Amino acid sequence: RAQAACKQLGITLLVIDSWGPFMQGDMESAKDVLRFYNEHLRPLVDLGVTVLIVDHQSRTQEGQNYQKKGAFGSVYKENLARSVLQIERVQEDREAGTLQVRVRHRKSNFGPRLDPYEGRGHRRVR
Repeated sequence: RAQAACKQLGITLLVIDSWGPFMQGDMESAKDVLRFYNEHLRPLVDLGVTVLIVDHQSRTQEGQNYQKKGAFGSVYKENLARSVLQIERVQEDREAGTLQVRVRHRKSNFGPRLDPYEGRGHRRVR
């Protein structure tokens, strides 16, 4: 259905949030990840659609480094991606409705990786 909609409507960017529920398979199984990519994502790319996938990594445990963690599951999830960004919460002020994040460019197949940068957003409180 996604392929048909992209073709019919001329969609060039498809955002999947998030990979886990969408995949309907075993995230740790290379076989399942490769099957999903080949059957569902590759045909979209072949249509000229840019597929932006939101994924999650496991929580940081004692002694682990956040920036060295990757996506949860099979390594093929990142191997098949052309670019990988990691977003890290730096500071959150719920009372003020602000969130500061650091964006780390972990992989780029088409050019140099960018240096990490930080941004701050403000959530409108009603």
